Amino acid sequence: MRRLLFSDEGDGNVDNYAEEAAVICLATLSPQDSAAVRASGIFRDDDETEFELDGNQIAPDAVTLDLISEPPWVYPGVEIVVSPGIVDGHLWTGTISGSGFAQGEIVRLVPCSATYMTLLEAMTVSCEYDSYKTLGVASAEGEFSSRQLGPVPTDAEGSCLVIGTDSDNNQETNDGEWAVVCTR
Repeated sequence: MRRLLFSDEGDGNVDNYAEEAAVICLATLSPQDSAAVRASGIFRDDDETEFELDGNQIAPDAVTLDLISEPPWVYPGVEIVVSPGIVDGHLWTGTISGSGFAQGEIVRLVPCSATYMTLLEAMTVSCEYDSYKTLGVASAEGEFSSRQLGPVPTDAEGSCLVIGTDSDNNQETNDGEWAVVCTR
């Protein structure tokens, strides 16, 4: 990050890594210091403006059960919990947590409009790879937990979340730990 700031290439690239740098910095703090920094308001929560909300989507009437990753859609040892679960076609607000990741790896989310049955065929057209969301950094125990996310619009035809790491920042090498969680 420092190299980017002081180089000619930094002008356009710093913004691309700003959120990631903030997450990494917060992850190195003690839990008490991290909570104090978040409570100070120095980091704004821009999630409300990040998504174009559809006026037809509302929050579901009742809280749903958590979504939990399940084989064969997970890297061995990885578990993801989406809480509360997502209701297709409704706004979702909640947290995502997980375990089984390598210490210090940045965990990201890529949303997809699909189901478990359609994901493989639709992956190249329905997943929003350019708008991934940084969820957190894996602790020494391999765990992460996101802050409160949302409200996020979901697809009425099915919603999948591809959650994982990419240690060399190259999507084509498929070298990180991952899990897929879908609503159906």
